[in-house]
Amino acid sequence: MTSSAANADVGRVLPSNRDKFGPSDRPDSQLPGMRALAPRPSDDLDPGTMTVGTMYLRAFRAIGRGFVVLVAGGLLAFAADVAVTWTVSRVLTYLGQADQSAAGTLANGLTYFLVGAPLSVGWQYLCLRAVRGEATSVADVFVPYRGRLFDTAMASLVQGLLIALASVPLMVAFAAVVLLGVVPATVQTLPEFEGAIMALPAGVQLGLIAGMLAGLLPPLVVAARLSLVPYLVIDEREGPLVAAAESWTRTRGAARMIIGVMLSGVLLSILGVFAFVVGAGVGLMIYSLAHAA
Repeated sequence: MTSSAANADVGRVLPSNRDKFGPSDRPDSQLPGMRALAPRPSDDLDPGTMTVGTMYLRAFRAIGRGFVVLVAGGLLAFAADVAVTWTVSRVLTYLGQADQSAAGTLANGLTYFLVGAPLSVGWQYLCLRAVRGEATSVADVFVPYRGRLFDTAMASLVQGLLIALASVPLMVAFAAVVLLGVVPATVQTLPEFEGAIMALPAGVQLGLIAGMLAGLLPPLVVAARLSLVPYLVIDEREGPLVAAAESWTRTRGAARMIIGVMLSGVLLSILGVFAFVVGAGVGLMIYSLAHAA
């Protein structure tokens, strides 16, 4: 006999994971006190109606259902990351090692892959459960540490390398601009770079801006196509390479929508900074939920 709760869950999971959430595979659906989840509207399953607007609508619904847990989970992940990063920095200073030294670079890299990246993925998993309407817990942010730490760290590395490879044309173009003398090779800081650009003729400035936007497009598309990797590694327990390939497959035809969510998330964060800074955290929460949706 098929329960309505199980059928509701089948419609909310990523496509290749639906067969794992049938009634015989969901022991939690039989737990006493579990409330049956109401079926989602059919437009959640129709790729043609998956727009940036509908994703943010689901994000606001999720906030209404689990605001306290989301805020507490986000603050806990942020505080843990800051505490570990600060401790590593203090230890490096005590040992007389600068952040730019070989030991400092190694320590900071390990801190990111073993602390920063897993906590970020845990936060994304919490958001995923929230938009599904599942029971959430602050402890969800630590899910990568339950036997998935290595895969989570490697997945972050794979994502970063592939996005970096997509950024090679932009790096080559920047090197050409310097070698051709359009921007002096002596420029080292951002203000100096901005001053050098402003000193150029208007036509050259417009050309550089157009070239920069064109160069940013490949890494932006690759980032969007690989953006499901964290969910696949944790939610479906895929390996890093399989998760990258699967993410690329599942996002076919949806890149524009995902990029729209990503860019609007950046705008939300910027607006949040002007809203007494704290608003940046709210903007990040809304974006994370929209992306999970």
